[in-house]
Amino acid sequence: MWPARAGLFRDSVGNLYGTTESGGASGYGIVFKLDTSGQETVLHHFTGGADGAYPISAVVLDAGYLYGTTWSGGASNWGVVYKLNLTTCQALANQSS
Repeated sequence: MWPARAGLFRDSVGNLYGTTESGGASGYGIVFKLDTSGQETVLHHFTGGADGAYPISAVVLDAGYLYGTTWSGGASNWGVVYKLNLTTCQALANQSS
């Protein structure tokens, strides 16, 4: 796995959330969770398509969703703002134009 470049977000119970710019199943980066016992869980593998590629921002948690940005991927290949549902781990992307 590639190193995390963006900052980490800590939730109210101490879990850390972050991204790696590269790596994962397709090589386009991941969103991960590190719980208080040190267990890492990959929440999303970016595909380089509509969900984006190469996440570059720290994530923000709000109402059960993680938000962040990628610098590539999406309809015009200019990156996306993504919203990751923590219950289903489904990513929704807002395409940049």
